[in-house]
Amino acid sequence: MCTETHGFPMRDSPEELDSGLVALEKLIQETPLDVNWNEAETRLHFIDRLLCDCLGWPKNSFAVEKNIHGGYADYVLGQPNSLIVEAKRVDDSFQIPVTPRAGLIRSIRSLTKTSDNLQSAMEQVVRYCAGQGVEYGAVCNGAQLVVFIAVRHDKPPLDGRALVIESLQEYKKHFVELWQTLSPEAVRQRRLTRMLSLDSEAPVPPKLSATVSSFHGHRYKTPLQSDLRALADLLINDIPEAADVIEQFYDECYCDTDQLNQYAILNDRIMRDRYAALFENSTDAPTVEELHSNDLTSNSMSKPIAVEALAKRPIVLLGDTGVGKSSFLKNLIIRKAKSEIQNTIYLMVDLGMSGALTYRIRDFILNEIESQLYERYKVDVNEKGFVRSIYNLEVKRFRKSIFSSRAPKNEEPTGTTEFLQTLVRNRSEHLRKAVAHISKGRKKQVVVVIDNSDQRDFFDQQEAFLAAQEIAANWNALAYVSLRPQTYYASKLRGTLSAYANRVFTISPPPPHEALAKRLNFALRIAGGQIHPEVLKQISINLKSITIVLRAIVRSIDQNPEIRRFIANITGGNVRQLMELFTNFIGSPNVDFNNIIRIEESENDYLVPLHEFTKHALLGEYAHYSPSTSLAANVLDVTSNDPREHFLSPIILAYLNLPGSHRNVEGFVPVDRIMGELQSFRYVPTQIQNQLQRLAEKNLIQPAGRATDLSSEGIVSAPSLYDDFRITSVGAYHLLEWLPTFAYVDAMSFDTPIFNETCLDVMTTNANSFDISIRLRRTEEFSRYLWAQWHIADLIVPYFNWTAIARRIESSFASVRSSIKRRENYMT
Repeated sequence: MCTETHGFPMRDSPEELDSGLVALEKLIQETPLDVNWNEAETRLHFIDRLLCDCLGWPKNSFAVEKNIHGGYADYVLGQPNSLIVEAKRVDDSFQIPVTPRAGLIRSIRSLTKTSDNLQSAMEQVVRYCAGQGVEYGAVCNGAQLVVFIAVRHDKPPLDGRALVIESLQEYKKHFVELWQTLSPEAVRQRRLTRMLSLDSEAPVPPKLSATVSSFHGHRYKTPLQSDLRALADLLINDIPEAADVIEQFYDECYCDTDQLNQYAILNDRIMRDRYAALFENSTDAPTVEELHSNDLTSNSMSKPIAVEALAKRPIVLLGDTGVGKSSFLKNLIIRKAKSEIQNTIYLMVDLGMSGALTYRIRDFILNEIESQLYERYKVDVNEKGFVRSIYNLEVKRFRKSIFSSRAPKNEEPTGTTEFLQTLVRNRSEHLRKAVAHISKGRKKQVVVVIDNSDQRDFFDQQEAFLAAQEIAANWNALAYVSLRPQTYYASKLRGTLSAYANRVFTISPPPPHEALAKRLNFALRIAGGQIHPEVLKQISINLKSITIVLRAIVRSIDQNPEIRRFIANITGGNVRQLMELFTNFIGSPNVDFNNIIRIEESENDYLVPLHEFTKHALLGEYAHYSPSTSLAANVLDVTSNDPREHFLSPIILAYLNLPGSHRNVEGFVPVDRIMGELQSFRYVPTQIQNQLQRLAEKNLIQPAGRATDLSSEGIVSAPSLYDDFRITSVGAYHLLEWLPTFAYVDAMSFDTPIFNETCLDVMTTNANSFDISIRLRRTEEFSRYLWAQWHIADLIVPYFNWTAIARRIESSFASVRSSIKRRENYMT
């Protein structure tokens, strides 16, 4: 039986090879020795049955008579297209050369020397495969089958080797090898490549980074840069969370999520529908609603939240890491529901930094609840009088039980203390009773917030949800818990949450440029003395330099729309990452802050140029681009020995960014359409899959939630390669804004394999130098190399043209040349 998996059915049990062999034996028995079938009869009576009944390809995975550049391929199999089979009539036999020890694997050149009709058929298959981006090709006339790698980058396809079946009996003799190379799963795993390759595939050529001895080294900060970094962290991150200023901070700096972002590259509908595809439409799928702080009324509850509370279910807040779930909750507590919180027993459990070393989430949550009851409400849950008041009824029953001894009227029976100690040791139940007792006695609603669980792994998030579920169901409390969307989906699919039918509320990020501007202005006011936090009264530090730098940065953001565009798109809504980016920018070893301070002090109008921010985003603390730590992705990198792959990622991004019927209303494109589109430009599935994976890992594209790769959540799941994808604002910024700049091309020149040895030699000259003139010459050479590779590739893509990008790159070179000339004039 065939089962549906990732677009086409697959045989999924060990016995399927045996059933395939049984089907083959039947096929051989029913094939006459003196048969004289024409091509159509050969396909109907033999090839169809060989592929489907024997090798496991279901008929709905076939495309037959497919038009490819004016020709018609007999069979195109798989999704994505993976194998093309050309059928020939039975009497069109191939003259296979006689050898002393004939084996299954033969040199293709030896085959074509003795069989002109085989050579013609194989050349035909090569044209079809090249035109459709299909790696494997085959020619079959019934009794004879020749299978080979039809698209390769190390040599011409007909200079390789082929798997050859010479007769009906050889099908049976070598059926295991056929199954291991031509069944759907074997083709997906590219086992034929391993069988037919004498050596491993040709290696990818070297990168310029291999020639630089200190390529991965940090750049060391000057004392000024170190001081600026420390002060930036203090003013931007630490002080705003201090108890004496936090209310003012949220009052001035909180940005709601329902404001339009005019600097976002992607349209507003796609930005708003970021979680729309998280769940499939089904009766047991949870209801997903977007939540804004303006939706909340008294008691911190909108109507949907009130419904969840009455149903004794936790309030699940979904949002990607860094979108502002914690800020939403803190703003709710500090500003929106301030008066209600005063009449509430409010317990905030932070699973971020506070619980980082805790092995058991449940224990940490209970510890925090106990600790906060004492610190905030002066309730010691283990105090004798409090314990006796909680268990008054239980003590009365104990006195009457057979376990208590007789005692005078005003004395406790022996064993009462031990009995109470036993009750208290059940910490979860004891805290539940304690919280209920306080709530009833003080006539206050209990609210428990389990925050930052999304910073923990998949299993910790599940445990946090279960704790919230127990609190909501049994503690007579309102429980909030924050989770990552992928985690929630994965657990609903096959984990702990599958048994719970929740309504979930999504939190979308605020306009990033506005959130950053408010945060920096707040820091500037602290540095300038307009805000007086208690911590600064207790220490003596010089804030002059950081004040000057902050003033210049704030002015630059305010006056330069290109910087606001960079801010709005480069972190894809991860406001936490954006704050880290700009906090780390202040004091970056790749930025000349002495020059910034000098000009700002003398002229009071310095504007930090965009390229200073993008340079830090590209390089971070390193002297050169490091793909593992940089915010940027190298969209010019390759995964195979094919220079055309330099342009594959940009083409993918351009296709996903292209408006049209291939995208649904949320902007997602089905993966089979992506594969088909890219294969039409002669890219093979493995290249496309590798680049999709790389782009997704760096958040340039986003998979739809219902089939997202959950390996990062600690569980095995369907690969994201079989999902729908859409471009993110990060990907759009890379394609439209970053790629055509000197700073980006300069950085990627070190991380991109160079297929032209002469070009690599030129770029290697003075590769260790940071001099701007030498960097420009090196980057110009790299740009010329890319332009030449584009023309050699002969790619005609209606929505992407490297030549247009090259012109924009050249324009950015012109501004660098002008800067160099100004510097030379200044020096003379």
